[in-house]
Amino acid sequence: MNKKQIGQFVREQRESLGLSQQALADKAQVRRQTVLDIENATLGYAIDKLLLVLEALEVKILMIPVAMFRFRKTK
Repeated sequence: MNKKQIGQFVREQRESLGLSQQALADKAQVRRQTVLDIENATLGYAIDKLLLVLEALEVKILMIPVAMFRFRKTK
């Protein structure tokens, strides 16, 4: 997943909850510009701000090692 995909995901989640960028920013206790930066995949936001926004959207991050997705060759 890259920054553009994360931004699109955040926008879709925000819109599905009927939140404006400002309402999400208020709920996450970040500036509206932070929400805008995340949604537009621009530089300028820190991972801690992204985590606050995801928490406000009630989204949890599940971290799975890539190695778990590698398939073993069958004989």
